[in-house]
Amino acid sequence: MKTLLLVPEIFSSEGGIPRILRTYLRALCDLVGPAGTVHLLALNDASFAQEDLSRYAPARLASATACGRNKLKLVRQTIRLGRHCETLVCGHVFMLPAAWLARRFNPTLRYLLVAHGIEVWRPFSLP
Repeated sequence: MKTLLLVPEIFSSEGGIPRILRTYLRALCDLVGPAGTVHLLALNDASFAQEDLSRYAPARLASATACGRNKLKLVRQTIRLGRHCETLVCGHVFMLPAAWLARRFNPTLRYLLVAHGIEVWRPFSLP
């Protein structure tokens, strides 16, 4: 299984959302199986330390891209990687538009939302 994990940030802070997303990264790498791969895209991280990637994402991590707060880069990379993935896991509700757009380029792509925090307690609207 080829999986794309789309996150707002994962290593640049120690908050609750980045912490749980690191756990999801590790779990996805364990779940994809011997022939599977995981791709990581992070909007707000400027770079990744190799030690962080090694600790949370063993051999199944095929690529990790830090977008440095560049939303256009995130969307382009989501579409590019999404064309070759089977599953996209959205780490935040505000990343759903990028997942939806990736599905337009790969109709077989299924995307899942990790829903947490007050952002999902009220109706969703674009800013």
